[in-house]
Amino acid sequence: MPIDSFQPTIFCIHYRARDAKRRVRTGRFYALSMSDAQHQFSHMGLTPLRVKSRVYQPNVFQSTFTVKQLNEFSTQLATLLASSISLEQSLNIMRKGSSNAAQQRVLCKILLAITSGLSLSDSLRMADKKFDGFYANLVQIAEAHGDLAGCFNDLATLQQKSQRLKKRVTKMLIYPALVTVVAMIVCYLMLTQVIPEFEQMFISLGGSLPLFTQYVLTLSYWLQAHSLTIVLWLLSLLGSLSWIYQRNGLGRLLMHKYALAIPLVGDTLKQLAWCRICQTLAITLAAGMPLLHCLACAKASCTNDYIKQKITLTCSLLESGNTLSQSLHDSELFDQTRQQLLSIGEQSGQLEKMLIHGSEQLTQSIDSKVDHLSQLIEPVMIVTLGSIVGSLVIAMYLPIFELMNHLG
Repeated sequence: MPIDSFQPTIFCIHYRARDAKRRVRTGRFYALSMSDAQHQFSHMGLTPLRVKSRVYQPNVFQSTFTVKQLNEFSTQLATLLASSISLEQSLNIMRKGSSNAAQQRVLCKILLAITSGLSLSDSLRMADKKFDGFYANLVQIAEAHGDLAGCFNDLATLQQKSQRLKKRVTKMLIYPALVTVVAMIVCYLMLTQVIPEFEQMFISLGGSLPLFTQYVLTLSYWLQAHSLTIVLWLLSLLGSLSWIYQRNGLGRLLMHKYALAIPLVGDTLKQLAWCRICQTLAITLAAGMPLLHCLACAKASCTNDYIKQKITLTCSLLESGNTLSQSLHDSELFDQTRQQLLSIGEQSGQLEKMLIHGSEQLTQSIDSKVDHLSQLIEPVMIVTLGSIVGSLVIAMYLPIFELMNHLG
């Protein structure tokens, strides 16, 4: 059956029921049919008092299937299949054990598709966009080789490693961003609310203001006069960048390219992408996919358009008859160290092993770099922000010192 012609019908069940301790409970779950809903009530140990069912219709306000739930799906399915439980039973166990609405919907769609005759890989493609081309293609190969448990185990491992690295890098970037925003708010309040009050007090006491304080007051007046303009300009800039990123392919490509050139952070983002590519290539080559298909999967797993462009160039060079090492050199996808490593793997016939070794090296390098940057960022932020706030405090207290000297 073609995927496009298959439209799964899922029932959304809203209920009010009594449990074994005679407590009244209300809730919602998804079922394949009304008889399946009855089985689920029995499984949960509930006696239905009132049941309202309707055919599920997608809407923009519903919860979505997240990356975290995709990781849980891969891990749980790998464990159940490795325990010699059939695919349909495994999916049913996962569905009945899930309390998340989005996960229940996805599992229902997959079960309906499988029972209707679709393959697991096609069922995943139909169920949710999180099961991208790389994920579904790898499952398709595993179906042909009869090793679904190993496939889902590899996918779960890959997802866990990728998410761990992404979380570490994101955490490293979020901390200075939050501190900078808070510091900007504090400085704005000091310049627009506190310092002008000090000026009135000094003038009433008949003192003259030091030159440094006058400069700060000039900045304060300018900021008060143009605050709305600055806010509108910043919102316009953010809106324009967001529009370019989402709607303009060339703009997004340039933003991704320049992001890789940011000092300190750019190298970490590059290594994160390289690590993902090496892991994807290692898994797909181990599954028996042709090299060009492996690179296509690596491209699909990459989120940076500039690096995707490099992968496309590498594929074109391979198609024209170049070796992998020569294609990587000409496309400049990897740095010199990674190129040499993969060249050795290609020549020795151990490319998969070298890719795994390369991804492990990159993981260690990223961990080390993130730790180093995290330790470096904190003192730099403290010194920088302390200098800015300290300068404002000095500007406020210099007139007091001069006034005391004048009175003395």
